[in-house]
Formats: sequence, C-alpha cells, structure tokens
Amino acid sequence: MKNKKLDTGFKFFFCWVNIYKFGSFSLSIRKVCKSLRSFVDTKYFEFSNMDLCIAIDGDNCYLKIKTPDENRTLGYKKNEIGCSFWADPPIAYNSDYIQTWTIIGDTPLNVCMSDLGSILKHHKAPIDFFKFGLRAIDDVVILTEIIRETLMPEETRLKVNTVRLVGIDMKMMTRILSYLDEKMLNAINLVYDAESRNEREELDTGRMVKLAQWKNAKILSVEKCAVSFPIESIGHFYKVKLCFRQITIQDLLYLKEIFINSCVPRKFKIQSRSFDAENLDETFGLPFVTENNVQRKMWVFRVLVNRRRVVQLDYLERIAGAREITCFKFTHSEVPPELIDEIPW
Repeated sequence: MKNKKLDTGFKFFFCWVNIYKFGSFSLSIRKVCKSLRSFVDTKYFEFSNMDLCIAIDGDNCYLKIKTPDENRTLGYKKNEIGCSFWADPPIAYNSDYIQTWTIIGDTPLNVCMSDLGSILKHHKAPIDFFKFGLRAIDDVVILTEIIRETLMPEETRLKVNTVRLVGIDMKMMTRILSYLDEKMLNAINLVYDAESRNEREELDTGRMVKLAQWKNAKILSVEKCAVSFPIESIGHFYKVKLCFRQITIQDLLYLKEIFINSCVPRKFKIQSRSFDAENLDETFGLPFVTENNVQRKMWVFRVLVNRRRVVQLDYLERIAGAREITCFKFTHSEVPPELIDEIPW
C-alpha cells in the first residue's frame, strides 16, 4: 500500500538543469501557487555523470549532489511546525536566492524523499556513485516503504555503478542493495557505522550474498566490521578488501585455485581475526620470501592460463590492539620473460 504521507503537505521539488550545448548548470525552484510549492521542470534534466549521497539520522535528512559543474547540499530538519529546509549554496528563485525555508505540516523524511524521487525520475543516465547513510531509524516500516517507492518506482531498479552503504541496520542495507540494477552495479562498499555499538561487531550478510546484485558486482570492500559468510561468496569478485572473523587453510586453497585459473587480473586483501598457521608451509611449500621468521612470508604460483602471469600470496601476521590480526594478499603480477625460469615453482 502506498504511504499516504507521501501525498500530503507541502514539498520541495528541485530542478537540476544541465545544458551541455551552453555548458551551464543551475538549481532552481519554480513557484506555481501562492504558497511556495514547486514541480520539476524536466527540460535538459540530464548529466553525463552524477554522484548522489543520502543521509538519514533520526529526524534529520541530507542530500548531496555532485556533478561536473557543481556540488550542492540540501538539508531537512524537523521543527515545531514541520520541516525546515536549507541549501548550500543557496538556490536561485526568480531574481533572488533561497538558503533556508520552512515547509509546514510535513516531515524531513517525506520532503527529502520527494526531492530525491524527483531527481531520480528525471535523471536517466546511470549514477556513478550512490551513497546511502542510515544512522538512526524512527519508524522502520514507514522508512522501508518510502525508500522502496523512491528508489524503485514502477518496479524499475535504479542504475548505479558504485554503491556505498553506511549504517547499523543490515536488513535495510540489504533491501537498498536489492533496489539497484544488478546488471549495472559494479562495486559494493559496506561500512558499519555505529557510535554506540562495538566497531568489531560481526556484520550479518547472510541474505545480502544471495542477491543478484552481489553476485554480479566485481568490486567489494567492507569496513569497520568482520564478516563470516562462506569464502565462495567472494570468488566472483575481481577486487576485494574485507575482514573475516575466521579463515582456514581450505579457504586459502580455494582462493589460490580462483587466482591461478583466472583470465582477468584480480587483487584480494583479506584480514582474519582467527587463523591457524601451523600447516601453512606444509600446504603451500617453502615460501619465496621470509621476513622476521613467521611474521611475513610470500609464495608465488604460476597462472595456468597465462605463462607470464603469477599469483603472489603475501602473509603478514601482526598485532592490532589486543587482537591478533592476520593479513593475506592475493595479487596477479606480470613476470618479465627473462625471470620466468628463475622462479621456484
């Protein structure tokens, strides 16, 4: 059922106009009645590339839009009579500029999502970078419905190249990811952002790794948390940076097979809070490089599909605070022809 809050009160709709023929860019509001209300003027509403950031923090919301010509921030805050709005830099309105305004009888979330919906409706090109930050939630049900109606109207998924999801609600982050076009999405960045919770808390991504968006993306990074999904969940990525709660020798052997049989260059940087290094040398053989006894080791493996390319496995064990962190780096490297026969396989 459509949320009725989306259809009540006064809202701002903004027009971003980009006329490449003249190289101009502007943000304007068009007055259509005695009260300050507006509707999007769709003419020339198109950018070759655009970065879009949304932040929801309880009663406050923010939109940040970055185009080749201008950066702009829009803020929405709750007040006694509705929603106060501010823009930086100010918005052109007739012969004047508006920096702040009050929308009576509406909420920051409704107004912000209405403006976001207007932007997405008339911007047909894929969004280069899409960031969604969610720190505090007042009503999960209402927020979920409004976000879905805004990001995926008429069941059409939003075309995004890179998405950065920042927040504490993994279910909501998974839903937002599912609203993106799985054929267009290239990179996923997850950030666990919770001031009142433990930064080392494990991130539950069990549902997310089953999404088509996850399975089709090529780049993955996870920050400020540990994950515990199966190693096979990252085998299709070309570039990975994350921390596992635990990794095993079998997991490393799986990644080795992925790399030595890969036709495309890959780079994985993986940390683990728990790893048993007892059988490391027995499994991979004598390391090509050893530093400080067992503190750093490196192995080199031949790529089966490319004689001039090798897989380099770096192992680094170090202490980070009170936790022992083990780091593995899998990378593809090109080998000069004169050195191929000198590498101990």
